[in-house]
Amino acid sequence: MSKSLQILVVDDNIDAATTVVWLLESMGYENCTVAHDGPTALDIARETQPDVILLDLGLPGMNGYEVCRELRRNPMFADTLIIAQTGWGEERNREMAYFAGFNHHFVKPLKPDDLAGLLAKVPARKPAAKKKGNDADDDA
Repeated sequence: MSKSLQILVVDDNIDAATTVVWLLESMGYENCTVAHDGPTALDIARETQPDVILLDLGLPGMNGYEVCRELRRNPMFADTLIIAQTGWGEERNREMAYFAGFNHHFVKPLKPDDLAGLLAKVPARKPAAKKKGNDADDDA
């Protein structure tokens, strides 16, 4: 059964991103999008409005902390679950992730049970309801 969460996976390592998508698909999450750098991640996030963003910290150019801070500046992403997925596991990295706006900090490799438990608690966003008005469709 397909689960309806929209998930954005951001990792500059193509193999790592592909592996995370495979993991998510094996859990039933088929609505996954991938970005390999910060600016592309921001564009895709604005376009798709994901429920969950799995974001690597060590991105070239614009790192994951910067991407997260930029997302949190936009009210559209106030309730989005943003998870750091990184090889950087020191306490300093966790603190920086917290202050950047991440909800969780996972050290790679991701533990499937931890990720599944977290995703199971996330409600999917409901699509915007069609406004009632004087549209031709409403008169039929």
